[in-house]
Amino acid sequence: MQIHYENLKLLANGELLRFSPALMEELVESDELNVYNEADVFDAIMRWHKYDEENRRPYLINLLSLLRITQLEPAFVFKHIKPIPGSDRLILDALDWFHVPETRWQTKLKYTKPRNSRNCLMAVEVNIMDESKRFLRYDPIADTWARCGQVLGEKTDYGTIFVKNSLVFIGNKYLVRFDLEKQQWETPQPVRKRRELICVAVLQDNIYLIGGYCKTTKNTVEMFDMRTGDWLRVAPMLEGRYCAKAVVFDERIYVMGGSENECALNSVECYDPMMDTWEARACMIEARASPGAAVAHGYIYVLGGYNDSPLDTVERFNPVKNEWTKVCSLTTARSRISAIVFNYHLLALGGTKNGEGVNCVEEYNVDTDKWVLKAPMPTGAAYSSFVVPTHLADNLQTVLADVSRPVH
Repeated sequence: MQIHYENLKLLANGELLRFSPALMEELVESDELNVYNEADVFDAIMRWHKYDEENRRPYLINLLSLLRITQLEPAFVFKHIKPIPGSDRLILDALDWFHVPETRWQTKLKYTKPRNSRNCLMAVEVNIMDESKRFLRYDPIADTWARCGQVLGEKTDYGTIFVKNSLVFIGNKYLVRFDLEKQQWETPQPVRKRRELICVAVLQDNIYLIGGYCKTTKNTVEMFDMRTGDWLRVAPMLEGRYCAKAVVFDERIYVMGGSENECALNSVECYDPMMDTWEARACMIEARASPGAAVAHGYIYVLGGYNDSPLDTVERFNPVKNEWTKVCSLTTARSRISAIVFNYHLLALGGTKNGEGVNCVEEYNVDTDKWVLKAPMPTGAAYSSFVVPTHLADNLQTVLADVSRPVH
């Protein structure tokens, strides 16, 4: 069976339920299976199994062993796979991979690398104070960036994220969504509490706007429910901060650094959505405002930032040990870096230094603890970056109208 984009549809329709065990194994094992999230493959396995549970039970554990389990969140593995009878060995191997990185070389997991990507890396300028901001698309083979569209909007810093097949533009007045599948704008949602210099996190398809500044530093946190379109107030942070950075790890939000009264912070907080509570975690080694941050290799990496001057230092956090460790510094000091993982590689895109845009792109090699220069961005700027399924990126219009006055 040839595995390509169309096979993604098999995961969502009845044809898959009639697959033989051998055909199901071929599908799940293939590196070419085009999925945005490995959790979709798990869901497909379980639906196939439940369709004829008695006869398919002997094949279940083998199919689960073909998952790229290292691409799942530990909380997902513990919640959904651990209760399955016979999964004990798989769970133990997975937990070792997640929590004891130094022993990964001897893992017994069948697959530790992600599937061959059918996704693409995109970026959009954030701090170019023009009414037109460019979308860029990365070609990893040629190591080049190419313009693929532009978005028109107010002369303001719009951050952009990708969630639920949509580009979501977040400014200090509105949250505006463009659905890449339907090729249409959704009704703009006013931000309840206007503030600037917030940080943003996406957890379980909900968008969290965290901290920020409006006359005073804020510890406020609001959640936008993408399903209902409602804003909800959640527990405030322990400490007010702006110009911080947030990431999601193991179904929790981690917020690092930022500023308070123009002083950079090294404090870190962790939000548990189940308990609606914040907890202080170990402070970073170095205080930093406006850093970049991303989750990679089982760690939280925090890159660069600003503390009286631009920083080139990088440190990573082990959430299990509650411990920070310094790693190799960037080749170029800067703040407002867009840190992102693409094809299993941690990248640092663009940023600003002393008020000027930086076009530098660096890739971290975890084996050698070195940063390697890649093709620069066409323009020096701060960027929002995101990984998008290729078929959705191909749908991107040349011009996305005006994000402050969406077209219906």
